[in-house]
Amino acid sequence: MKILITGKPRSGKTTLIKNILASIPKLSYGGFFTEEIKENNLRIGFKIKTTFGDEAIMSSQDFKSKFRIAKYGVNVAAIDTVGISSLQRAAKENDIIVIDEIGKMEMCSKRFVGAVRELFSKTDKTIIATIPISTSIPLINELKTQKDVKIFDARIDSIDNIKKACLELLKSQK
Repeated sequence: MKILITGKPRSGKTTLIKNILASIPKLSYGGFFTEEIKENNLRIGFKIKTTFGDEAIMSSQDFKSKFRIAKYGVNVAAIDTVGISSLQRAAKENDIIVIDEIGKMEMCSKRFVGAVRELFSKTDKTIIATIPISTSIPLINELKTQKDVKIFDARIDSIDNIKKACLELLKSQK
């Protein structure tokens, strides 16, 4: 089963996944989260942080990179090393694979796109991922059409209802 949670930036998608995982201590999960980097209460970038304790700066206003999303330079090496390795490790060691997020910055890495595509098509493990609302990302449109995908929209559904539904789905996988 694959669970995709969509919503606007800052709608609570990452917090929701963390709350879901905190409610299922008997299941093993692994993967990564993205977190804002703030300075003087202003967002200046994002870091990628794995459930295994690794982290790296994924993007920053200060990065000089040929890959730019809005005002951020993207550190593709962080996605390729820290992000992909956490997904590969989770696929081997865990019951649930966490991908927060499959978004525009992550799309700068062709290796990441390939790794996600492979996970969604070849693993029978549960995947919980966040995605942006945008339909301009071909990989997201592709993932949404797979037969075993459940999509929850934080714009429409309440966060509490999504959490409850996800926990029910995870229980049914046991």
